[in-house]
Amino acid sequence: MTIINKEFQGRIIGYARVSTRDQNLDMQLDVLQRQDCVQIFCEKISGVKKRPELEHCLSLLREGDVLVVYKLDRLARSLSEIVRICSELESKNIRIRSVKDNIDTTDYMGKFTMHIFAALAEFERKLPIVNLRNEENGDISIRYLAEESSASNSTVVAPRLEDLYLWLFPQEAPERR
Repeated sequence: MTIINKEFQGRIIGYARVSTRDQNLDMQLDVLQRQDCVQIFCEKISGVKKRPELEHCLSLLREGDVLVVYKLDRLARSLSEIVRICSELESKNIRIRSVKDNIDTTDYMGKFTMHIFAALAEFERKLPIVNLRNEENGDISIRYLAEESSASNSTVVAPRLEDLYLWLFPQEAPERR
């Protein structure tokens, strides 16, 4: 039996991005085309720069539409920016589907995942970050400094956002050799 959620009968719009002109959009475009996108916005630009195609895409979305991306990191560079964009779209009743991350805010599990991301982004914003490079193996760990109001001058060691992401989505972890 198929249940159709009539609330989301809008358009399916895709957005694909690679960071440099040397990179290829073909894989992302192939995935987005299989998602039945009626329009796909593409750009070859770093995520830290102004992204005119993303801005154009976001401006054309309307209530009931679904924005499809290959992965959430194509949409934004930081967790807080992803949460900001998703919150803005959610307030307009526009949903997001990230194919590779298996996140779809048209269902409750997708919304739950976005709430987890929002909580992590808030945590990330509230604590200053210090990157420390391990001289032995070159690994970078992130330490969140304790808030100044804390009686303790100790440091709170927290996992990197990438590690939190892999904890949430273990299928994305690279194979260990």
